[in-house]
Amino acid sequence: MRQPPQPGIAYPAEEAAEFLSWSKGALAKAAHDRRVPHHRIGAAISFTKDDIEEILADPRFKVPASTQSPAPARRTSRPRSRVQEPGEGSPLRARGGARRKTA
Repeated sequence: MRQPPQPGIAYPAEEAAEFLSWSKGALAKAAHDRRVPHHRIGAAISFTKDDIEEILADPRFKVPASTQSPAPARRTSRPRSRVQEPGEGSPLRARGGARRKTA
């Protein structure tokens, strides 16, 4: 089990996310959107013990829904296209998209 956050240490988003049981991406996005307390030095986002405790204690900072439930199932195959009946559509195209040669 991981030890609780120590005072005086700035934790990167990946480590802070472990304390909070959030994904790194969800925590970084919340910090980018300024929805959670954090510190920024240049492009680096970090979280102090006080920031982590504030996020845990305040009900406004709930775990994002994206980290609570699995993503919806994706379609595994493309839908099949409808086969044209003879006499339908362009007379220049045969099934499969190949063009017919005319004599």
